[in-house]
Amino acid sequence: AAHRRGIFHIKAKQHLNLVVEAMQYYQETVLNLSAEDFTYKCLPQEILDEIWDISEQAEHEFGLKPQGNGSGQDPIAEMKADFEKKSKSDLCEVDFDDVLRTDTWRVF
Repeated sequence: AAHRRGIFHIKAKQHLNLVVEAMQYYQETVLNLSAEDFTYKCLPQEILDEIWDISEQAEHEFGLKPQGNGSGQDPIAEMKADFEKKSKSDLCEVDFDDVLRTDTWRVF
């Protein structure tokens, strides 16, 4: 994000990788923080609802039914729970604007 904003200029991909490694070291070793400590931007709930509705409809069209596998577990409910979990993690990205506003990262 800082590179895209012109805060620093790196032309070679290998140099950019070195910067990423240095930032990761700073985050994990110096600050004793993990990736989960960043703030994240996630999709709006309306978009997530649309994605889920389309996914659920597709599953029904392919023949997946609630309680349909004989195991007593509802596969649609399991998929919904997995989707909810991923909608707060894998479907999000680090809010680099917020990160770059913090004194901790401006000093870096």
